[in-house]
Amino acid sequence: MLGKALGDDAIFAMALACCENRVIARLAATMRLPEDFIGLLLREDKKGMSWKYRTDRHRRKSLRGEVFNRFGNANHLAGALDSLMHLGIRPAGRCFDVGCGLGFGMLHAARVGYAEISGCELPMPYYRPFVDYFDGKSGFSYQPVDFFSQDFGGGYSLVVCQDVLEHISDPSLAIRKMISMLDSEGVLLILQGNHQSASFVLSEPHYGVAFLSLLDRMLGAQLCRDLNLIPSEEDYVVNRWPTIEEIAEAAAPFNVQVLRQFTPIGRSLSTSSEHRAMIRSKLESALPNLRQRICTEQIQRAVDLVADRYMKVLDQRPGVAWPPNSESVSRVDIPGWVLVISKRRFDSATLIDSHLID
Repeated sequence: MLGKALGDDAIFAMALACCENRVIARLAATMRLPEDFIGLLLREDKKGMSWKYRTDRHRRKSLRGEVFNRFGNANHLAGALDSLMHLGIRPAGRCFDVGCGLGFGMLHAARVGYAEISGCELPMPYYRPFVDYFDGKSGFSYQPVDFFSQDFGGGYSLVVCQDVLEHISDPSLAIRKMISMLDSEGVLLILQGNHQSASFVLSEPHYGVAFLSLLDRMLGAQLCRDLNLIPSEEDYVVNRWPTIEEIAEAAAPFNVQVLRQFTPIGRSLSTSSEHRAMIRSKLESALPNLRQRICTEQIQRAVDLVADRYMKVLDQRPGVAWPPNSESVSRVDIPGWVLVISKRRFDSATLIDSHLID
């Protein structure tokens, strides 16, 4: 009854107020992150139940949603760093995190054993408390600058790029610069969401709008403006979603290997079919409401077109369970990739051969 009366966010806020130290200790142990960092994160969250940069985009998130969204993304990166050791890559030397955000990646790199860790992020007020946090930590360097505005040198054993490429106007150029920063044995670790996956099409991660991830930048910006999610089209934060093929092509001139994702979806054929049916039902329910809110006829036609195409894709045969034998995993069923780009080959990993969506 209390939950219904106050809402989940109020319950979560009350829990933090009553036993903040216990919450911090539990989250720190679960996430394998320092307690002072978790404390800073929660304090910033409580300053208004929403991050400033998200309210600037006219999209508010709940306190509870903010906390666990970020922890979930950090968990993906932590698992990827741990998986590198299964390929014989031992943490040593220097690490650089491109678009380091709040600093999760830098802390996890230190946890697995990298001694000197640097990162860069756009100079936004949102990140200032975390820049200050790392300024006081030995072995860390958080630089609030644009990745393309500065030469960060070379000789890095590991360069990390998580959920960044879609914000860059030229992802291929960014990948080539990251590779140029590696030493002869270094690796580039890319975690990239798949904009063609059912989960992304149902709710684009930056704005939560169905079918938005399938639109180009101009149409996507106009749709978000129509929905009053951004004040102007210039505020739209997605440039273009890169495909796995583009990432591989950008890496190819440097004679590197793009390796398969570490954690693909492990559904059976039957559960994959059930999942698709559920996604299709939710998309069908979301479409009428979305149409009612669109003001521009051009955007209406674009949404109808991509929706029609995608519904047909969902009706196709689902991908098989992982690991694939003679068949490949369908791209619709893969929410994202974890890719390792290296100047040496690993026998235990191969590039995913996924079905394309036209």
